[in-house]
Amino acid sequence: MTCVPPTPPDAAAEWRGVTVRYPYRGADAVGPVTFYLGRGERVLLLGPTGSGKSTLLNALTGIVPHVLPAEIEGSVLLDGEAVDARPPSAWSARVARLFQDAGQTLCGMRVGDEIAFALENRALPEAEIGRRVGSAMRKISLTEEARDRRTATLSGGEKQLVALAAALAQDAPLFLADEPAAHLSPAAAARFRALLEQPDGRTFLVIDHRVDEFAGCFDRVAVIGADGRLVAEGDP
Repeated sequence: MTCVPPTPPDAAAEWRGVTVRYPYRGADAVGPVTFYLGRGERVLLLGPTGSGKSTLLNALTGIVPHVLPAEIEGSVLLDGEAVDARPPSAWSARVARLFQDAGQTLCGMRVGDEIAFALENRALPEAEIGRRVGSAMRKISLTEEARDRRTATLSGGEKQLVALAAALAQDAPLFLADEPAAHLSPAAAARFRALLEQPDGRTFLVIDHRVDEFAGCFDRVAVIGADGRLVAEGDP
């Protein structure tokens, strides 16, 4: 295993010597980290709580430092382009993000509207939005009857499924998931695993602690240590 893997010429995303420090903190939240995602690769990112895994994901779309203020050293790139060359919203067509807490993304609308929300913000044609919403619901076995339910009436696991469907509907080439199975029932977690086991060309970066359940779905595993540095990387 190696701590600094070589970067392929077709990397979907890269962190080059990245260090992040939040205001008024006496230590870096993560880093320095040099890491990449190969295009079409499925990577599992492991590490103890507080090691900076979510911070790395936030830096990849500019949430850090544009939404969450922080000092960043090093370079973060998507498809070879510096992330800070665009505002976070400008990456929405290329990166879909599933947050650990579905409450961070759901707006309290009906299920179908929640799944369509990001697509409407991108002004996609109505027919295309309908096709994507239906496809995403089928992929995770959400019934048509669920489409008109208010998300406020859903359980925590059901809300996470809706958030997953909304992320899938974006059809972005890079999919980031922060502990997607944390609030899912075993059956729902199995649906997410099935998505990973049937790759469709998308690049997946997933943070999760269910190592035994998910490790076999990934091409590569990386481990961030308690000090926020990459300590191991290699075959699952």
